[in-house]
Amino acid sequence: MRWLPWTIPLLLAGAEDPLREIVDRVRDIEAQVSFIERHALQAPPRSELWIGALRGIVMAADPEFGQYLTPAEVAVRDLGQEPLRYGLGFAWRRVEGRALVTRVVPDSPAARAGLAVGWQIEAVGEISGSEALRFADALARGPDQVRLRCRDLEGRERTIELSRAELADDGLSASDEPLSGIVHLRIGRFLPAADPLAPLTATASAVRRALQRPGLRAVILDLRGCTGGSLQAAVEIAAGWLPPGSGVIEQVGRNPALQRVWTATVEPLPDVPLVVLIDGDTASAAEVLALALRRQRRAPLIGAPSAGKWTMQQLFLLPDNSGIVLTVARLQPPGGPALSGPLQPDLPVPQEPNATWRAWSGLGRDEQLARAIDVATALAVPSAP
Repeated sequence: MRWLPWTIPLLLAGAEDPLREIVDRVRDIEAQVSFIERHALQAPPRSELWIGALRGIVMAADPEFGQYLTPAEVAVRDLGQEPLRYGLGFAWRRVEGRALVTRVVPDSPAARAGLAVGWQIEAVGEISGSEALRFADALARGPDQVRLRCRDLEGRERTIELSRAELADDGLSASDEPLSGIVHLRIGRFLPAADPLAPLTATASAVRRALQRPGLRAVILDLRGCTGGSLQAAVEIAAGWLPPGSGVIEQVGRNPALQRVWTATVEPLPDVPLVVLIDGDTASAAEVLALALRRQRRAPLIGAPSAGKWTMQQLFLLPDNSGIVLTVARLQPPGGPALSGPLQPDLPVPQEPNATWRAWSGLGRDEQLARAIDVATALAVPSAP
């Protein structure tokens, strides 16, 4: 294979072995590939055997998050996530050969068609979810008009037709006022700014706009189902509620260029009590925001334990357009110990993900949000006379 002479030495160079030993190891792998081809009853093509070897090497170095991606896999990586500027208006992740809808952009083609978080997409036109790469490409970059075969939250088969369109996606999934002066903001994804010269990220700007209302007494920040996104956006939101110059999170990596304490200089956000909702899908940048608000603002966390993802990954592109994903840094409180494990809620309220999704679609009661409203009401500043 044309990438073989440089790919394997690149992956093994960190072992600090002499060049001769590296070459010997490559020859050993080649010998094993040849042995499998000769003796296996149904040996896959040689290219697949080498890809398998590469995946094994990367996973040995980074068992939890390491990946070797073929050029085709690199091309569709994260197509379902961010940012959504033009398209169908929903984000998704692959689950058992289907696309699980993880967020829907308000006032998008998907929202207007009734698609909701928790729906499962089984096919795009004639392309089924079993054809992973074609399926992902069709969802993200297919024709302007698509037909989706789905399963809704009741398990019923549904077919909807969507047309791609320009989207105003700022990462907010919901903004409402369940009680007078109590504002509930649900962040589905932390998104960067569409304009690189903008003073704030898209999601930080959206949060500020949503809180510009009279009579604000408390804020419920809903991070359930939010798997992260732009760390800068989370830092900008946190900084608005922290003392000026406060470090939000520290990033520690092997490469000195990755060592930093994340801060942001922003205008203060309204000084009102905060309540934060989390669940098992709250991860990465969302956990950073929740932790900072609890540590430095004493904001109570309500719901279920978070995902516990305190690391950062980076995609390294190789000359043949394949790639390696490796963990390159960990996150910790500024000057504090390394973090591990989920954030534990201060007020646990068990709730299955399906129950949360149904509540978001108006099909049931949201016990976690109800508890958060009770706490926010108890903490809220008095109404103006």
